[in-house]
Amino acid sequence: MGDDELIRLYLAGDSRAFTHLAQRHLPRLLTIARSRARNVADAWDIAQDALLRASQRLHAFRFECSFGTWLFRLVVNASYDYYRPKVNAELPLVDADLGIADTLSYFHVDRFEGILWIADALSQLPPEQRDAVLLTDVMGFSVAEAASQLHCAPGTIKSRRARARDQLKGLLSVDAAA
Repeated sequence: MGDDELIRLYLAGDSRAFTHLAQRHLPRLLTIARSRARNVADAWDIAQDALLRASQRLHAFRFECSFGTWLFRLVVNASYDYYRPKVNAELPLVDADLGIADTLSYFHVDRFEGILWIADALSQLPPEQRDAVLLTDVMGFSVAEAASQLHCAPGTIKSRRARARDQLKGLLSVDAAA
């Protein structure tokens, strides 16, 4: 089925049609995102943001260009937005009844430290191993799907993931953190 048919099915209410579109175009989206991102994790975030935007704005697609070209522009724009300086997320809110200022956000430092610790460990892995772990263990793809995305055999994904997990165990052990 072509992209145009899948788009029409999605707009008619078939959510599986968008899943097919996303799977078809994800390798190209990741290639574009990786060329614009500072690391693999950022590339995944950019690609995911572009797919979210596509799902939300597909009703505005005018079929004047190919769906792939439209997605390309969404990925490029998502990469610009990803690295654009953010407005301070802690904006004061005033409770009219109490007159007390509160904030929109807070974050738990302990949780943030753990995320940084894991991100640092992942950044120390070879790119092939990191991609295999991110696709299977973080993103939830099956080994076959990850192999398809990375254009290699399922056995290659399994061995890369096993080596990455062994390395991560050492990097994330309590002794290594001290």
